[in-house]
Amino acid sequence: MAGFAAGVVASLAFIGSAQAAQQVDLQPYVNANVNFYSGGSSYPYGLHGTSVNIGGVDFDLASAYDAGLNYGTGIIQLSGSTPSAVSIAASASNVDIAYVILNSTRGTFDSVVGNLTFRNGQNLVSYALREGVNIRDHFPGSFNNVATDLFASESYSYGERYDVYAFDISALGGDVTGIDFSSTGAGDPAGSPFLAAITLDNRAPASGGGDAVGGVPEPATWALMISGFGLAGASLRSRRLLRQEIA
Repeated sequence: MAGFAAGVVASLAFIGSAQAAQQVDLQPYVNANVNFYSGGSSYPYGLHGTSVNIGGVDFDLASAYDAGLNYGTGIIQLSGSTPSAVSIAASASNVDIAYVILNSTRGTFDSVVGNLTFRNGQNLVSYALREGVNIRDHFPGSFNNVATDLFASESYSYGERYDVYAFDISALGGDVTGIDFSSTGAGDPAGSPFLAAITLDNRAPASGGGDAVGGVPEPATWALMISGFGLAGASLRSRRLLRQEIA
């Protein structure tokens, strides 16, 4: 009994332990300079370790200059007219939420413009990027300005904005080994998605916006979850039988 109690205490200590947020390095994948976009000159300049805090979450910005794209913040911009994709390397543990700075250029309400998939080996959690739900135009003009799942947002001098979404990735079991970012090629003005930063964490920030958005686990993830439920049930039955024998 003492050993069981010690195990419970150790488990609770592990669950309660805080872990620093883990930044995903987007620098190797940068292909555009957001400071050259409409009104983009007042975006923060991502020069050698520049960071921003939006909604209580810290984000490291990539450098456009280091990617040979002049001074400014480097982003991953996908094509709106043809399907395209980028596979991003990641190595994170003990995380269950992904905070992502995500916007589009242009955007038509209800258009599915891409996908964001988080991987742990063969297990996947995927999100469709739908204008009006979890992505919108970076500039408040005549295109889509609605995002019902918005976690937090920061606007700059000329109205351009960085939007943050909180994606629930707890179904992956704590580890993230890669992230896939893709566009559907829906074409203009449907919207062209871009990523500016990703922070992985295991807890909500002290301040900030809405709740994490739940994803749809892939079949391999469902199998892992179901086997976990089975083991939990077997453990409860064993404890019940043990109590009956002691009584």
